[in-house]
Amino acid sequence: MPPVLAESKPLGSPLVKDTRLAHQAGGKAAAGYAVLGGKAAADYAVLGGRLAAKYAKQRGQTMSMDDADSQKADRSDLKSEDLVPVKLNHPALQLVRERAEQGSKPGQRTDAYKLGLVIEGGGMRGAVSGGALQALHDLGLKDAFDAVYGSSAGAINATYFLSDQRTGVDIYTEDIANQQFIDLGRLLNRNGDQGPVLNLKFLLDYVMEEVKPLDWEAVLRSPIPLKVVASSLDTLEPVMLDNFESKEDLRLCLKASANIPEIAGAPLVHRGQRLVDAAVFEAVPFRVAIADGCTHVITLCTRPPFKGGRLHKAFSDVITAAVKRAVLSPDYMKAAWQRELDMLAADGLSTDEMLLMSLDEGSEKLPFFAGTHVYPIFPGDAARYAPVCTDVETLKAGVAEGGKAVMRVFRPSEEQVQASERAVENPGSAAVALNEVKDHESDLRLSP
Repeated sequence: MPPVLAESKPLGSPLVKDTRLAHQAGGKAAAGYAVLGGKAAADYAVLGGRLAAKYAKQRGQTMSMDDADSQKADRSDLKSEDLVPVKLNHPALQLVRERAEQGSKPGQRTDAYKLGLVIEGGGMRGAVSGGALQALHDLGLKDAFDAVYGSSAGAINATYFLSDQRTGVDIYTEDIANQQFIDLGRLLNRNGDQGPVLNLKFLLDYVMEEVKPLDWEAVLRSPIPLKVVASSLDTLEPVMLDNFESKEDLRLCLKASANIPEIAGAPLVHRGQRLVDAAVFEAVPFRVAIADGCTHVITLCTRPPFKGGRLHKAFSDVITAAVKRAVLSPDYMKAAWQRELDMLAADGLSTDEMLLMSLDEGSEKLPFFAGTHVYPIFPGDAARYAPVCTDVETLKAGVAEGGKAVMRVFRPSEEQVQASERAVENPGSAAVALNEVKDHESDLRLSP
C-alpha cells in the first residue's frame, strides 16, 4: 500500500513537538558552523529553522505511525539490514528476473518496458558499487538493462561494467588509494600551486589508460547506452551526457561528472556548458533515469541509510549546505548552492527517504517517481566509510559488501525470503524504516 496521508495533529502531539524542536535545532546547528564560514554559514541559521519546520510538516503529511511504530522508530540499535527489508515481489526485481530467465537482450525485447540501472557516486565508496556491478555481471544480469546512469564514480564504474572488464573494481584498492589520487594536505593549502586535492587526470589519463586500460571502444559500441550525469552551472540542473562521439568526448564527460568544485579543479567547459560534479544536484541519478523514460529502475547505493533520530534530517541538509559554502565557495558556485537549497526546501524529503518509500506497494504513484518502479539496493555497515578513505582493507570490505548487497536481492537466503514475505504482510515496514534514516546526503559529497 502507498504511504497513508496522516490526519491533522493537535498542538500537543509528538509531531508538532518534533516540528518545534527541529526548528530550534536546525537554526542552532547551522549557526554553529559560522566558525567555518563566517557570516555565510550563520545566514543559514534562519533557513535551517524554516527547512526543519517544512520537513517535519511534510513528514506528517506523507505518512502516519501508531505509538508502537513511533517507539520502534526511536530505536538506534538496529542494523542497516533490519531497516531495509528485501522486497522480492517488487516490480523492478521481477522484471530483472523475467528478462534473465528469458535470455532477453538489449534491442530485442518482447516487453514494452525500459529498465534503467542507476549507480551512485561517492568518491572511494565507488568500491561498493564496483563490487555490486561485479556481482550483477557474475549473475548474468547485465543484459537485462536497457540503459545505465552513472554519477561520478558510478559513471566510471559503469564503463568497466559495460566493457565486461572485471579489473575495474580493483582500481580502488590497487591504484588510487594513495596521495597520487587523493592528497588531503592540499586542502589545507589551496592557495598554493600544489595541484588539485583530487587528481582526476591521474585516474582518467594514467590508471584507465596504462595501468588498467579501459576498452573505450567497447563502451562506445555497447548496446546498453551509458548516460553520464553531471551538474550544469549554466542551467543549474543535472545534465545527462550520452551519445558520445568519440573516446575523448566520453573521457571529458566522465571528468565533468566527477569534477568536484575547488577539490578537483575549476568547472569543465564541455558541450557548451560549465560542468561540475554530479552530486551538486543529483548524487543518485534515479530522477534522471525517470526523466529519460525508464519504467523500472534498479539503484545501486554506495552506503547504507544511516541510523538516526527524527530530528537529524531536519537540520543535516542545512549543515551540509553551510559547510559547502564555507569550504567550497568560489564565486562560480554561489548560484548552484542557492539552487541546491531551493531544491531542498521544495522537496522536503531526502534522497534516502524517497528511495525507502519506493519499497512500498503503490509508491510509483508518488509525484517524485512519476509512475516509475524504483528499487534501491543499499549496502550494509561495511560501506559506512568516508568518501576519501584510502585504507585498503576498508575498501576491500566495501567491494565485498557491494557484492553481498546484490546477492541479498537476487540470490536471497531462505531466511531473507521469509523476511520478505513478512514485509509483504506488513506493507508499512518501509515507512517505519523511513523514520530510522539518517539523511543520505548529510556529509560533503567528495565523489568521483
